[in-house]
Amino acid sequence: MNNLTIKKIAFGILLAGYASSSAFALDAKTTSLISGNKPILTAQQNDAKDHTLTVRVTSDDEGKNQIGNRAAKTGDYIVIKFNVSDADGDLDTGKIKDTLKVYIKKSTGAWSEITTLDSLKATNDGAKGQISFKIDNSFIGANYIGFKLLERTDYGLPYANQWLQVNDIWAKNSAPSIADPTNPDEPEKTPPEGLPETEKHGPGDVTIDDGFGPIGSEKLKVGIFLLEGGVPNKAKNYANTSKPDATLVPTYGDKFAAIVWEDNDDNGVVDANELEVTDSYQFEWRLEGEYGGVKAGGDSGRTYTTPLTRGISSSKNDLGNNDLYTLGADTSGVKHNSPYASRFAAGAQGFNLRVNTK
Repeated sequence: MNNLTIKKIAFGILLAGYASSSAFALDAKTTSLISGNKPILTAQQNDAKDHTLTVRVTSDDEGKNQIGNRAAKTGDYIVIKFNVSDADGDLDTGKIKDTLKVYIKKSTGAWSEITTLDSLKATNDGAKGQISFKIDNSFIGANYIGFKLLERTDYGLPYANQWLQVNDIWAKNSAPSIADPTNPDEPEKTPPEGLPETEKHGPGDVTIDDGFGPIGSEKLKVGIFLLEGGVPNKAKNYANTSKPDATLVPTYGDKFAAIVWEDNDDNGVVDANELEVTDSYQFEWRLEGEYGGVKAGGDSGRTYTTPLTRGISSSKNDLGNNDLYTLGADTSGVKHNSPYASRFAAGAQGFNLRVNTK
């Protein structure tokens, strides 16, 4: 038998064996897809609890230089840091950033969403992630900053968990409110409605001095404007240091309004296109200077007299921010000097009227 015949026989046996085994091959697959674990975000601190975050207000977008004990202002950055805890090893490389929704609220009124965030970016180092954005003019006057963020990873089944809701980034020792997406099939597109209103929800970590509101800017000023017919004349600022007007002399009986606004052209008056944020502040009125050998206070450490109490009111009854002041008060027949400390020889005469935010 030649080699060719042997090879043909061997090949035939191989085909026969293959056909025989294929006829009896069996297979099966699971009726459901392989599922893993939901991702959980935790603050970047030791012993952090589940569903928490770290928030810092810094002068840089990397989150290194905290602003400390001063009001946050335009040009600062809000940095949200977190660890992605996922038992399966799924990670986020930036898609969490795309779920971020940021809101602001003044001392009164409703929450409003900041729909465009300046310099928004995400950085990641394995399971560590952070998101940062710049505080721009749209934040001016905000007493509270809140946000929503979805716990998610780029891939995985499931790839998303719950929405974390913070209604005060400066609230210490309080955790975010957690809520399920309103549509589990599209978790990143269906956040819960609104923000919690009944209690404070911070990011969850314990922060040191890290700023506070309301948000200011380098152009923000407070002025003392004459009330005429119950309405402030925004061209008559008795505290205008940019363009002092010698004709604006405060006189007993005058009524004034404190206004906080963004003085973009630095002219000391409120122009029609300039942003007013008076309702974000509370005010204290004082006397300042020296007259008749008696000092009302001084600039050293902002040690003025105790705040004036008579003649104070608010432009909005429900606001209670003390933005209005009547010089000499409404004494109802009593002498104008009487509302002021008895140690002043001539009441408020000879002093400056001063207002400050608190």
